[in-house]
Amino acid sequence: MLKKRVIAVIMIKDGLVVQSIGFKKYLPIGKIDIAIEFLEHWDVDEIAIIDIEATANNKVINHNSIKKASKKCFLPICAGGGINSISDARRILASGADKIILSSVVFEKNDFILECAETFGTQSIIVCLDVKKIGGEYRCFTNSGTINTNISPIDFIKENQEKGIGEILINSIDMDGTKKGYDIELINSVQEVSNIPVIALGGAGNFEHMNSVIKQTDVSAVAAGNIFHFIEHSTAIAKAYLKNSNVSIRKSNLLDYSNHLFNEYTRVIPFQFSEAL
Repeated sequence: MLKKRVIAVIMIKDGLVVQSIGFKKYLPIGKIDIAIEFLEHWDVDEIAIIDIEATANNKVINHNSIKKASKKCFLPICAGGGINSISDARRILASGADKIILSSVVFEKNDFILECAETFGTQSIIVCLDVKKIGGEYRCFTNSGTINTNISPIDFIKENQEKGIGEILINSIDMDGTKKGYDIELINSVQEVSNIPVIALGGAGNFEHMNSVIKQTDVSAVAAGNIFHFIEHSTAIAKAYLKNSNVSIRKSNLLDYSNHLFNEYTRVIPFQFSEAL
């Protein structure tokens, strides 16, 4: 059995890391390089860097930011935002990213996934689907959740799954920033029609939410942004919680919280030391 991965997501807007709430409200967190430094030291498995305003502004995620991050960080990096051509993708990969994240462009250029897969290899391609439920039906949105494609994620995957998608990042707009957990119904519906590995994103408010989506679906990885930026050692603690919940997870080499207890909010309970007599 493949071990589950924990992916930390860094959302970028106006050059800063932001907290996203429902794709409508964005609160500044801090600088990209500081966020990456913390996450690497906290033993996350991968880092995803996404420029959420790139497509709307007709630009591409800053490759210099990726280059700087890759020099300081020895973790796998996937990056996306505004990638619209093979040259865009090549520049991001050449800057140090291990994978590219394609989103809005896959609805605009029918063969772009195939072109990227043939050029860089399937293992380098992540397709991100931003999904929202409209009238009881799931629909894919583009341009940071502002444009409804009227295409269901199921139909999109059925039509494109043979084009070389390495992984699918399912990002729930409805659950984003709610801290109520992942959209398990959405993820299961996607996995019913495809064997492409799925990454779950959107809604994590505690580490039990990660455990639940892993236990109730067949995701290859859990991803989160907001929760990882507000708790010290967050990713290491998340992995310890999952390990203690009998999830097959990659071992933490730098920080190990697996011997700690957790409270009802999945926060670490500090060790209590008795006073010496």
